[in-house]
Order: sequence, then structure tokens, then C-alpha cells
Amino acid sequence: MDVKNASGNIIFCCTSVSSFVAKDIQILTHAGYTVTPLLFIWHPKWRLPVTFLKQFCQLFYYLFTNRMIIVQFGGMHAFLPVIMAKIWRKPSLVILGGTDCAKFPSIAYGNFNKKILGWFTAQSVKHAMHLAPKHASLMWFDYTYDSSDYPAQGIQCFALNLKTPFTIIENGYDATVFKRVCDKKQHTFLTVAAGIELPNTMALKGIDLILKVAPHFSHCTFTIVGVPTDFNLPVQLKNVVVLPQQNAAQLIQLYSMHTFYMQLSMSEGFPNAICEAMLCECIPIGSNVNAIPDIIGNTGYLLQHRDIGLLTHLVTKAINDVTENRGINARQRIAENFSIAQRSQKLLTLVQKLLP
Repeated sequence: MDVKNASGNIIFCCTSVSSFVAKDIQILTHAGYTVTPLLFIWHPKWRLPVTFLKQFCQLFYYLFTNRMIIVQFGGMHAFLPVIMAKIWRKPSLVILGGTDCAKFPSIAYGNFNKKILGWFTAQSVKHAMHLAPKHASLMWFDYTYDSSDYPAQGIQCFALNLKTPFTIIENGYDATVFKRVCDKKQHTFLTVAAGIELPNTMALKGIDLILKVAPHFSHCTFTIVGVPTDFNLPVQLKNVVVLPQQNAAQLIQLYSMHTFYMQLSMSEGFPNAICEAMLCECIPIGSNVNAIPDIIGNTGYLLQHRDIGLLTHLVTKAINDVTENRGINARQRIAENFSIAQRSQKLLTLVQKLLP
């Protein structure tokens, strides 16, 4: 396929221009498509009727001159785009990312944990022409990491009788941007999370586990990025360093100087940070959920169950097994299996296939 000859206009619906969205828009525009982003701002909730009306008017106007709709994640913001695309007989593609495919009542996480949001999510994926999950587990997988919630996760578990065809398109990363820029510091662990101040994020992102394991390794430093300056962690430890959100250049510096990266999430579709960290030669330690085992492969360590004893053993083993080759192998795994070029090719091939 000669993507340079691609033509046509695409509406890209999203709730924010996140790094995920920016990458895909860049892929599409570089290939020759004209992309119109439409934002759906659903906070505050009392403005939702006005937001829906605004979205309807925008779609009504843009559907006359655009050939396709792409939506980042299923949810309320995806409902009108796929329904109106269906009425206008134009293709719609919903990219599935994680929270739109999950239900974790124990931490009040996932679209399907809320009845109304779950209904909108189910309808948006059922009426879409095609789905593009970032990993096969977002459709269905047996969940064994923690016993507090459902033993199976994935959108097919909760959007019953879902028959929409799908194509798996993994996230992609630029190895020329994310690379080690300084020497590693021994016995250093890093994790990056957003929304730590929210009620469910400590458990969702595994921050609580890090705070429990850190006292067992007083000679190590555990750095947590994404902690607001006005927020205090429930436990204050001398070997736990907290930093606010960092920009891309600052993250590359942090990835580069830390030996290990920890991704101990209860649910995580296809996480960016662990892949970026591995490109900067961090040795990964991750939870056995969604894409994380496939991301790590044999280059790091996998926490099979959400258990502090198992994590303590895993951290001990990781410290004792450190070699420079492990970080290099982690970088090679991401560069070879999850490059931005691979996502670009898969996305453009699917878009061209769906366009009339």
C-alpha cells in the first residue's frame, strides 16, 4: 500500500488531545489525510446535555465533508459519532485503550463500573463499524492478578453479544526519542502515574504496593512521579522520593538514571511509561495484567499476583540479577516489537480498508 497516495478527511473524536491521540493524528496527517479533532469535554457533568448538543451540531456539519470517524476509547463521547456515522453510512473506528474495557468494583474503576457510562460504552462499540484494541486482552482475558473482582476482563465480558470486527493495533514508540542519556544509579526504582490524588489510583497503579515494599529495601530509592505538590502520600518514607508531573525531556532523564521501572497496576491496557522506560534501558518489573506480560517478555520480572510477599521476593531477585545487558535487552524488545512505524503501518492499512 502506498500510504502517500492516501486521501480523504477524517473526524477524530476524543476527550483530550493526549499523547495517544497526538501520535495517531500525526500518523494520519503525515500519510496525507486531513484530520479534524473534535473534543468532548464532559466535566462538569451538569453540562453534559449542552456538550451532547454541541457534539451533535459539529458532527452534523462535518459529516458532509468527511469520509470517516475515528474515536479514541469507547464511552459517552463515542456514542453519537458512531450512531451518526452509521446513519450517514460512513465508517467508524473506535480505538480501545483500557478503562473502556474494564470493570473493577473494588476500586470503582472502569467504564462498566458505572451503569450509564457502561451502557454508552457498550452501544458505541456495538454500533461501530470496526474496533482497534491496543491489545488482545482488551477484548477478553482471564484475570488472575487479584481475586477481589471479576475473574475475566475485557469488553466482550461486559458488552454482551458484541459482534463488531476488530483489529489489534499496539501502541508504538520512537526509539530515536526515548534513549538513555546518562549513567544509571544503582538500586533505584521508578514509577510514573497520573491522578495519584484520586481515590482509586493508589491501588489501580500499584502505588500502595510500592509503599509497602520500600521499607524492606532501605538501601534502595523508590521514586514516584505524578504526585501533586499539595498532596501527601499516606506513608512518608525516607527512601521514597515524590515528584510532580514531568515533561517529556524530564521523564527521559529520570528513565535514564533509574535501574528499574515498576508498573504494578491492577489494570492497564497498553501502558506508555513502561515502554518509554524500557527504551531508556530500565529493567521492567510489572504486574500480570493486560499487555504488560507481552511488553516485558523475558527482559524483566512479572508479579503474578497482587501480593507483597511475592513482590518482596521479586525485588530481591531483580537486585541480585542486575546486569547491563538486561537494560539493553529491554530497549531492544520495545524497539523491535512496538515501534511507531509498526503502529503507523497497521493503522493506515486498516483506515484504507475501511474507507469507501
